[in-house]
Amino acid sequence: MPRYAMVIDLRTCLGCQACVAACTQENETPFWNNDFRTTVRELSWGNYPTLRKVFYSQLCMHCENPPCEEACPTGATYRSEEGVVLIDYAKCAGCRACEIACPYGARYFYDESEVRQAKDLYGSTNQHPAPHVDKCNFCYPRLKRGDLPSPVKNAFKKLGRKT
Repeated sequence: MPRYAMVIDLRTCLGCQACVAACTQENETPFWNNDFRTTVRELSWGNYPTLRKVFYSQLCMHCENPPCEEACPTGATYRSEEGVVLIDYAKCAGCRACEIACPYGARYFYDESEVRQAKDLYGSTNQHPAPHVDKCNFCYPRLKRGDLPSPVKNAFKKLGRKT
């Protein structure tokens, strides 16, 4: 069984947010409320002329022993056989216990107003028909089809590389 990992070369990240945009488009995240499955953070240190800056992606780490899974009272959070931490939205009660348990702050609540706005924006193809906690799913449906996660595929395209 394959195990997945995402390696990001911080030497090449310019902080352009293209990975965030690709994820947002693929997963219909509520960008209008600043909720994203992945974010790009900036870290800088030093002083001129030795000032250094690095950008890094922050998303779900798909922990081997996820505290969010243990905290979930309904079993909505689970690990796939490939190690991807997923959410069964039909089981999610919206209690947010998993959100509190996540040490990376990688979860957010997709509330009723966001569900309504998503329905208006995306119509009948809306991926989020009811309130729930959401997070990066490593583009699991894409992986199952043999494709790369959307942010990765987008990064290859920006760099002019073939996937």
